[in-house]
Order: sequence, then C-alpha cells, then structure tokens
Amino acid sequence: MIRYGLGRLVRSAWLAMAVAVVGGGAAPDAVAGQSRADTLAVRAAALDYVEGWFTADADRMRRALHPDLVKQMPIPDGTLQHSSAEELIEMTSRAGGADRDWSDAIEVLAIFEDVASVRADVPGWVDLLHIVRTDDEWRIVHVLWDLRDGR
Repeated sequence: MIRYGLGRLVRSAWLAMAVAVVGGGAAPDAVAGQSRADTLAVRAAALDYVEGWFTADADRMRRALHPDLVKQMPIPDGTLQHSSAEELIEMTSRAGGADRDWSDAIEVLAIFEDVASVRADVPGWVDLLHIVRTDDEWRIVHVLWDLRDGR
C-alpha cells in the first residue's frame, strides 16, 4: 500500500514538472517565479532604453539607466568599446529614427531577487541588458551589445 502511494506521488511530481516545462509556465508578460509587477517594471526600464534611443528622448534614457552604467561592445582587436551613462544619454539626444512600439523587441530572460537580464533585439544590433533594482526602481547597470553585421 505504501509503495503504491509513493509511486503515485513520484508520477505526480514528474507530471507537474512536465506541465511546467512544456506549457504550464508563466504568462508571456511574466517570468516564472517572479511577480508580474517586477516583470512589468523590468520591461518598462528596457523599453525606456530602446524607445528613448529611437525617439531621441534623453530624459527617458536617463530614467532607464543606473548612473554607474557601463555599455560595452567587442571590437575586432579583442578589446571592448566602452560608454558611460552620461555618454549614452548625450548620444541619445542626437539619435532618433524609428518611433514605433518596440515592446516586441524586448525579452525578459530572467529575474532573481533584485537583478534581471533582458534581450533587446532591434534592427542593426542586439543589446543584452543587466538591470538592477534600486530604491524600488529597476535601472540598467550594464549593456553588452554587438552589431548584426559584425561591424
């Protein structure tokens, strides 16, 4: 009798894991195991970054970035090109171009406690964002990016 009960419990556990992996996971706007509010706030920071750039909205870019941000891109000599938050904000004011809804370009990859990882997939390049929660705000602290054409 106990053996039958244990077998049923094990089968139930396997079934629950299979459902979670195959399709019973989080809704598209939430990362599994995280609050919907955190997921939406992380997405909002990423959208401020992307849409701020494409609309030349330096204030929106400033809102997205942590003051200690480092943005890096690998260059052919094996080193990294660096930009700071202030440099990126200044460049944003000269940017602009595709003013549209960029929500489909943002993919929240993971959230754990006060850190998150996001992929921003836009024409011409891909940004991998690391986002941190500070004082109940989510702000981008690191961007690693590369051009689609390799240079």
